Amino acid sequence: EMGVLVRVHGGAVRGKTDAQPSFDERRDENRQEKARIAAKAASLIQPNMVVSFDAGTTSLMTAELAPDFPFTAITAGIMTANALCRRAGVNVIQVGGALHKSSYTATGFMAVEGIQSLNADLCFISTRAIDLNQGTMEPILPLIEVKRALVSVAKKVVLLADHTKFATTSLSLGVPMGEIDTLITDEAAPQDALAQLRRQGVEIILA
Repeated sequence: EMGVLVRVHGGAVRGKTDAQPSFDERRDENRQEKARIAAKAASLIQPNMVVSFDAGTTSLMTAELAPDFPFTAITAGIMTANALCRRAGVNVIQVGGALHKSSYTATGFMAVEGIQSLNADLCFISTRAIDLNQGTMEPILPLIEVKRALVSVAKKVVLLADHTKFATTSLSLGVPMGEIDTLITDEAAPQDALAQLRRQGVEIILA
């Protein structure tokens, strides 16, 4: 792992880089807001639905709060699948592929083709940043095609994003805003941004 050294009196210390935070670090970011968003998301799941989850940390929290009645869950995320397996009533479909280790998720053509052979009533996705004019913005390129595949086979797409996602950007476009039906966010989200998304036809749910 590469970093930078910062000169200090008597030697040098390792400084911060632009590397992405670890999965555990991302999970702990804005944890209270994410928990409220996840609870609201989990309440959208109905019996006998087919529900897909990306491998993001807010989607993982949604899986952890999922109801324990019969429904089918699709995910490429190992941590997400593990959480769903704790629900006795849930039928879990774990999509395979090349493992992206820092995100605990399957990627590549095997994952994409596996997802595209399925259909879902509801899809939960999370993101690193939101561009109001473009869509979700992502830092990890191999995960984008998996996220897009999940979106492409779902009747309804729900974006899970706390207010901090409006104040940043990231490397590449993930999912275009026109493919997102609903945004679940917290009450600190900027009102002007929410108003713009409503004008674009996105349903807003505050948690």
